[in-house]
Amino acid sequence: MIFTDGRESTAAGSRILAAQNVSSRRLTILRGVGESPAHELAATAATSLLEFIPDRAVTADPYQTYLDTLDATTSRPTIRGCLDRIARIVIEQETGQPAASATGACRTWERIRHEHASHIRALLVAQQTDGESWSPSNVNKHLTALRQVLKAAWRLQLMSTDDYHRAADIPNLKGSRLPAGRSIRRDELAAMLQVCEDQGGPAGIRDAALISVLYSTGMRRAEAASARLDRYDPGERALRILGKGDKERLVYVITDAVPPLNRWLALLNTSAGPMFRTVDKHGHIGRGHLAPRTIGDIVDRVRVAAGLPPLDTHDFRRTVAGDLLDQGVDLATVQTLLGHSSPTTTAAYDRRPGRVARESADRLSLPATRRTEGQGAAHHE
Repeated sequence: MIFTDGRESTAAGSRILAAQNVSSRRLTILRGVGESPAHELAATAATSLLEFIPDRAVTADPYQTYLDTLDATTSRPTIRGCLDRIARIVIEQETGQPAASATGACRTWERIRHEHASHIRALLVAQQTDGESWSPSNVNKHLTALRQVLKAAWRLQLMSTDDYHRAADIPNLKGSRLPAGRSIRRDELAAMLQVCEDQGGPAGIRDAALISVLYSTGMRRAEAASARLDRYDPGERALRILGKGDKERLVYVITDAVPPLNRWLALLNTSAGPMFRTVDKHGHIGRGHLAPRTIGDIVDRVRVAAGLPPLDTHDFRRTVAGDLLDQGVDLATVQTLLGHSSPTTTAAYDRRPGRVARESADRLSLPATRRTEGQGAAHHE
């Protein structure tokens, strides 16, 4: 099998030799004939979170080593999900049994060779969610995670340089999809703010401030969760936030959003700590920041109360980008405000090409029939 539930307690030389010779072993995932693996590694469960391991280079986990290099609030959960899904897909392929609770932790990623990685790629391409095939970008995100965990195994000296480079040499999937999500109309934004106003109390005031700032700045929900009062300059209406890749940038609160934000800040009555905080059912404001998922839950709850169709926090970013570009703001400025590393990402939110295409399509017309001619005459009367 590619993965096992534990690790061998062997000397470094034996472990590396075993990893280098794995290509000669039969793997059920590639055989597809129900054969059992040629051997099984003995499982040794960890007994302590900080258990003393004399030879860390031999026993370190590539999965955790790689995840430790990622941002804990943004990239790490996403990549952990990718690696866990790969592990489940492989285990289910090998055993024919569901593996819903399996994760990628403490598994022998270093055993993967080029032929195994190619087969995993094929399995990812075949995946579906709600009857829809995974998009190329989703498949490629998983392939990137796979390459990086292999690199971690190589850095831990669990793979030879040749084995690592050959295993990681798998092509991305070509193709593209239109961006998911939608723009939020002004009447929808007004309806959400009205729900917050009607709710009243600290929670309603907080939610109105949160939604106003999300629209003003186009912040990601993780960025909003980590926003701090000591990084906000009320005079300039500027907020310093830390985004993806540990990159700091300035975002600005529009003048219309200042009153709802100020009402919330007046309740906090402090200039330090998290900007958006928990509020319990009794209206008591906590000291801790909101979790990114909680921000998504707040937006969804307000959206449902307003009777609006589905939307999420990322749609605020889409709307901000589209609205600014519609107002003639140049692409580079919008890219900077949103913290995109590539202008191509920002350009995907530009609604103008779609309008031009629609107006061009509207120049076409269908030929008239007797029914349509009659409808036209009745219309003119």
